[in-house]
Amino acid sequence: MDATAADQAGQAADTGSAEGAALAAGTDTANYDPASAAGAAVAAATETEGAAPLYLCHKQVRALKIAAVEILPEGRSKIAPKDAGYAPFLAPSGWGARFHGSEDDLGYYVQYDDGYASWSPSKAFEDGYSLMPATAANGDQGDSDLNDTATVLSVAELARAVAGGARVFANGGMAVDFEHVFDSEEAAIMADFVRGNPEAPAEAMFIHLGLKKRYPRTEPNTADHFVLSLFHAACRAALKFEQQVAAEKAAAEFAAAPAGGWPGERALEPQKPAFSPSGFSPR
Repeated sequence: MDATAADQAGQAADTGSAEGAALAAGTDTANYDPASAAGAAVAAATETEGAAPLYLCHKQVRALKIAAVEILPEGRSKIAPKDAGYAPFLAPSGWGARFHGSEDDLGYYVQYDDGYASWSPSKAFEDGYSLMPATAANGDQGDSDLNDTATVLSVAELARAVAGGARVFANGGMAVDFEHVFDSEEAAIMADFVRGNPEAPAEAMFIHLGLKKRYPRTEPNTADHFVLSLFHAACRAALKFEQQVAAEKAAAEFAAAPAGGWPGERALEPQKPAFSPSGFSPR
């Protein structure tokens, strides 16, 4: 592999996306088509003597799914995130050259720890990354544009974080070994089930997840039961808290107003007689 090819392979590893694979394959990225990137990568691999070494990505990135992109006259790109909690923002200069989205898939805006901003097709990104709990993701505030709006921690993400901690505890690990037992979609499915069926046991919640996702039936072991029970308990506790807060808010809004006016205090006040003395006598 010559120096140019090595540089292209390095770009493939850095971007973590199908576009990077196209670069490694020598594909013309000006006419890059995400749908054909996988085939280009396979074709490049078959030209070598054997499969390249396999690497596992442990990067943490900040990313937003893109709802709309506007290319401004000066060449900058204005991105409207799909998540309504984030306002539209200007991407760094040069990002537009890396954007290869289409109407069918606008992909993700991705920002690395060193500030480098890139683009990734939705499938490539979602296959490679899982959403972190909001408390962990917001731990390092940095200077990122993605920190301008706080992320709301949902019931599902709270329970997901609790389950991850339970798994670490069950495995006898340390905090640095934290892992996600469920992805965000799985956590949302189970949290919704608990919301609608608060008295159902944790096992029913897990069975519901398997049916929803069409997973093969498995029998949870002791550690699995421990993790599921804490996920279930976290959901119930969070939902109960939400209900109590909502009840307190409703009670405050509909509290009786102080009595006053008719037929209140004024009705009991002494009134002047209809014909009070005025100093005038008809005689």
